[in-house]
Amino acid sequence: MIKQPNATYTRVGMITKVLDQECGWKYSSRNNYKSKLDNNQYCNKCNLTPQFPLNRYRLVVTMYNRKTTIKLGIFDKDVEKIVGKPITAMKKIYEQ
Repeated sequence: MIKQPNATYTRVGMITKVLDQECGWKYSSRNNYKSKLDNNQYCNKCNLTPQFPLNRYRLVVTMYNRKTTIKLGIFDKDVEKIVGKPITAMKKIYEQ
């Protein structure tokens, strides 16, 4: 196959492992930025500490596609589609 510039390619594979112990499964961010807040809940992008930080999904997984295994990150709405629950509901389950 000849790869064309500016083309979009889709790979189909199977998630073989979720690396949540290594990277965690969620992170906090500001409402208007998806960048991660630091450990003090401070946004380095806008130099503010948000009053109500948002939790967002972040999964790091290994994926196998019959030829190779790769590690990749899946974020927010894409994880919600896989899990079938918004992060607010999953956080309540996790805290129980």
